[in-house]
Amino acid sequence: MTIVTALSVSKYIAIVLAFFGNKIFDALSRQTPAIVNWLGKSKIRNIVLIIGIVYILENIVTMQNAFEVFLNDELVFSGIQVGRLPSYEEIDALLRLSLIHI
Repeated sequence: MTIVTALSVSKYIAIVLAFFGNKIFDALSRQTPAIVNWLGKSKIRNIVLIIGIVYILENIVTMQNAFEVFLNDELVFSGIQVGRLPSYEEIDALLRLSLIHI
């Protein structure tokens, strides 16, 4: 799982917890964590805050060349390894090459 994917998943988990967190923990007969209570108090404001923070973090990660292209679960380009983002020509070549192998 890439960093950006993990950030995106955590964003959706936070949204679910904001709306249904208390019900989830009540159903599990567990005490609701303070962060879940905080999320539920002002749902819209907190969700916008979380989406904004995750958006900023996703941009920071991609700006640091932490950009990877996977094709059929195979890493075909890593910005981390080469230290830059792929060019359009490289992406085009990777896609054309992948069509040959399908």
